[in-house]
Amino acid sequence: QDLHLPLEWIGVFIAAQTAGAILSNLAWPPLGNKIGTRCVISSGLATGVLGLAAVLVAKSGLALLPAFFLIGCANSGLLVGFSGYILEIGTPENRTMLFAMEGTLLLPLYFMPLFGGLLSDAFGYRPLILSGIILLVVGIGAVQSLCEPRKGDIKCGPK
Repeated sequence: QDLHLPLEWIGVFIAAQTAGAILSNLAWPPLGNKIGTRCVISSGLATGVLGLAAVLVAKSGLALLPAFFLIGCANSGLLVGFSGYILEIGTPENRTMLFAMEGTLLLPLYFMPLFGGLLSDAFGYRPLILSGIILLVVGIGAVQSLCEPRKGDIKCGPK
């Protein structure tokens, strides 16, 4: 909004975000297989912090491209990480239920674009982006308490 970019830039930003999601999928699964899904989740959250920070410092449309690329990487990392985590902590008998619960718990997130739009109209983008960074950093801390199934972590329970 502050950069006064033409509407056509939206397609360029979506392309950058999509490219980030696609290309990062070359890295997330091997990282999860080698180190663990908790690491993928943490890395996805950290990449999101970098992407949002890049939005804050961007002074042009071109400078926003890496930000959207990183946000695409983060979205992909979180999807791969959380899906893999559910597959690893769940037994074959309860995996379907775990994925169904995930879908139900994520339902409120479908209203976030509306909520975010209302907040950005009221306060501007900068406070919204800063609050996103804070939430992602809190998430990085919270993820550290998760057990790591790949390492045989006792907190994950018996398999």
